[in-house]
Amino acid sequence: MSTATVVSVDCKALKPIYQRVGLSGRELARLVGVHPSTVCRWSSGERNPSLLQLMRLTTTLGVPFWQIATSYEAPSTSQDAPRRPKRQRVASTSTAAGRQPVTPANDDHAAVTASPA
Repeated sequence: MSTATVVSVDCKALKPIYQRVGLSGRELARLVGVHPSTVCRWSSGERNPSLLQLMRLTTTLGVPFWQIATSYEAPSTSQDAPRRPKRQRVASTSTAAGRQPVTPANDDHAAVTASPA
């Protein structure tokens, strides 16, 4: 899975928005649940919030998503992404009523016991 940024934040708009609401960077960090230096990095454009952090930002600031986000890139669904192989079904040769109990005589994987010395 890719670790690329999914959301870009308009760093020039973020600081005036939280200041207009009456919050400092430190207070916003506490309310969103991140370190104060993280808000500083978002405001400077050095880093971008995750989608969850952006949702917390918009809820805390009371602004719509588009007012903070400048671009949104959907996660890639490329063909070379690893996928789990499909399970193959094995045809059963017995019916529910005609199954035989597993005994050492008819079990291919019966435990082998050591012969006494």
